[in-house]
Amino acid sequence: MLFNSLTFLVFFAIVLALHQLPLSWRARKSNLLGASYLFYAAWNPPFVLLLWISTLTDWFVARAMARAASRARRRALLATSLSVQLGLLSFFKYGAFLLENFVWLVRRAGIDFAPATPDIVLPVGSRSTPSRRSPTPSRSTAARTAPAPRSWTTRSS
Repeated sequence: MLFNSLTFLVFFAIVLALHQLPLSWRARKSNLLGASYLFYAAWNPPFVLLLWISTLTDWFVARAMARAASRARRRALLATSLSVQLGLLSFFKYGAFLLENFVWLVRRAGIDFAPATPDIVLPVGSRSTPSRRSPTPSRSTAARTAPAPRSWTTRSS
């Protein structure tokens, strides 16, 4: 579901209408959570499992932090949550990069190592810069096929 599609517009109108109903705050939060899962599942259903892992981890950790008596226990729980969240992000964002560097190091040591290609798809929202496997042509490819676009920051002579 794309943001600029009619499907999204209808979906958003329904979610907004449900959110404006005179329901309890808990019901409104549940509505938004369910809508978020549905929106994410419309793109790639298996990635909803990642959302569930992320959501449940933080939910259980937050409950345990609220009950924790010591500062050390709360810090350990925070470290657990951060490890899970940053671990998921690192795997999807940097997994292929780390594997390529590991293969390079192993080959420099004289060991012929050829792992299976990971072919990791980045979930929505976890990519802040275009990846190498982006469908957008690279700068070198685009330079050969079309003139470079002018930037508003460069001065024309």
